Amino acid sequence: MVVRPAAPKTERLTPREREVLAGVARGWSTDRIARELGVLPSTVRTHAEQARGKLGARTRAEAVVRAMASRTCPIRADPLQGAGSHASRQTKSSPAS
Repeated sequence: MVVRPAAPKTERLTPREREVLAGVARGWSTDRIARELGVLPSTVRTHAEQARGKLGARTRAEAVVRAMASRTCPIRADPLQGAGSHASRQTKSSPAS
């Protein structure tokens, strides 16, 4: 039987947990993250707490720092791209005359 070492905790973050942490890193409120991702604020809180627990962080801010410092699971510059983010809506607007 081959025993594999446990994956680093940051590798076990789900894509949604990473998206929530990215919103936290941007300084967005729970309500803003929920709007951007199209979920309820309670869902955002759940994902943030799950990520915090997986990373062994006491606070959301510490979870962001740990995720960003990890080479196995860095928070990308714009992981909310294409998820209805405010930035993507701005680029779709017509130029002012």
